[in-house]
Amino acid sequence: MNSYLIKSKSLFVSVLFLVFFELLSYFLLKDNIFNIYLSTRNLWYLVLVNAVLVTFSCFWVSFPNFLKEETFFKTIIIVFFDLSIFLFLFFSSFFLLNQIIVVVSAFLFFFLFRSIGEREAQFKFVNAVSFLSAFFFFFSAYSLLENTFFPYWVVALMVIFFSNLLLYYKLEHTGVDKAHKSFYLILSAIVMAEVFFASLFWPVPSLFLRSLVLVAAYYFSWGMIDIQARGAANRSNIIIYLGVFVLILVLIGVAILAKNII
Repeated sequence: MNSYLIKSKSLFVSVLFLVFFELLSYFLLKDNIFNIYLSTRNLWYLVLVNAVLVTFSCFWVSFPNFLKEETFFKTIIIVFFDLSIFLFLFFSSFFLLNQIIVVVSAFLFFFLFRSIGEREAQFKFVNAVSFLSAFFFFFSAYSLLENTFFPYWVVALMVIFFSNLLLYYKLEHTGVDKAHKSFYLILSAIVMAEVFFASLFWPVPSLFLRSLVLVAAYYFSWGMIDIQARGAANRSNIIIYLGVFVLILVLIGVAILAKNII
């Protein structure tokens, strides 16, 4: 697949995503755009447009290799990332933050689509995008609880399902056998369910901070699974993941304390 052609296509579709999410962000916050007002029907139209956009982009950039297993697999993280951004923008009311996320996501989309033409996708980059997707989705899940009448167990299942899909995608890169993969997925589901339900009783008012706690738990569980799967479960690797996990929790604690003082 021609490298220059892939880059050109990736740049074009990333601009399309930039325009779409920019219009979506403005539409959701202002309730109308071009005299078209926000309604349930128009919202479903936006969902449809987004689905068509991501499907077209994945197919066009990877054509004619879209149906190849390796190529199709690379598009999964793009779909996850797109879904998480759409949901985040739907629930977030911070216009400036939304604008930053829209611009940054356009750059990330460019590199994600460009990786379709590479033999080996940069796993560290894809891994980072997966954590960002998890944060956006977890924020949307907490927002769903705050603003709708969805039962707790339904939202918990959504969190477990999404995080396990991301985990399954990443486990495919490690070459873990089927038996161990199933075990890791079950273990991760238990951890995420426990942390999610426990977080409902924490004195953390901010949905952002709650989402960060959940991402930290997801990061730590993934880290333990990753080093075990790679046969690198030594003290130094465990300390690195544990250190980052504790650091995130400390920063969240400081943020809560500072907010209470102010």
